[in-house]
Amino acid sequence: GFAMTNAIEAATRRVLETYALMADPEKAEAARESVVDYLRTVFSAGEKDATRLAVYGLAYLREKEGHSDPVSEGYTGL
Repeated sequence: GFAMTNAIEAATRRVLETYALMADPEKAEAARESVVDYLRTVFSAGEKDATRLAVYGLAYLREKEGHSDPVSEGYTGL
């Protein structure tokens, strides 16, 4: 519906703008679809606030990115 689309669009824009500053714009753009999918899920679960959705979206991206970081995976090179 309209409210869902608005909240998710607003949250996605905030997430990607912030992520572009933390990582880079190309990475942010590449992540757009997965962020939208994730935020739809969170919205469906009952979170309707765009600001909180943006916080969840950013946490999701950082966690996702963390999985490709060998150090956070516990790899020490030994």
